[in-house]
Amino acid sequence: AALKQRALEAAAAAIGKLPADVTSSEMEQVAWLAVQPMAREYAHWQDCQNLARGIMLPGGTFEDNQQAGQAVSEALARLPVGTSQKELEKAKEAALEPFRAAIQERKADEDQARREREKAQQRAGVERRVDGRLSSHLGDYLRELGEDEIVFDDAADRWEMETGLKKRIRPLLLSEVLEDPKISDQDIDELIEELVDEHKREFLDD
Repeated sequence: AALKQRALEAAAAAIGKLPADVTSSEMEQVAWLAVQPMAREYAHWQDCQNLARGIMLPGGTFEDNQQAGQAVSEALARLPVGTSQKELEKAKEAALEPFRAAIQERKADEDQARREREKAQQRAGVERRVDGRLSSHLGDYLRELGEDEIVFDDAADRWEMETGLKKRIRPLLLSEVLEDPKISDQDIDELIEELVDEHKREFLDD
């Protein structure tokens, strides 16, 4: 509205300076020339508006897009009338770059957090499997050994060895299964037996 008013006033002022016998064609020409600065200003404003409108950054939130649009508007507003379209677009891209970088960094952080959650979930699942197999198979295997290899004083003696062995071999078994999470329960049981055979002497010597 202000720009339109300025154009009307400029045209009126230019026409007012003309002699009384001027033709209508000459008045139109003078008026047209008088409003050209405002016309260029309006065209510049319109170009800036078009460039700042509808900013949609890949991966950006509604707030990201709103703030980016505002930043573009402010950057373009600092450029003088007559700035080329190429320079306007260059200024727009420069204004958007910090937002793109922030979105990319945020996405990288989110991806890292997701990978860490998945890794933690996988580890928790492996731990449940390992503890389940230890609870299920370690005691059975020690009972088998008690029949022909190891002499236990009583059930409490066997339980003491089972508790000590479980604490000793659990980290080793967990490490093995984490390397191959798809390992079968049967293979885990075999690993338990191998680890028991490897470390049982530590508890028999006590």
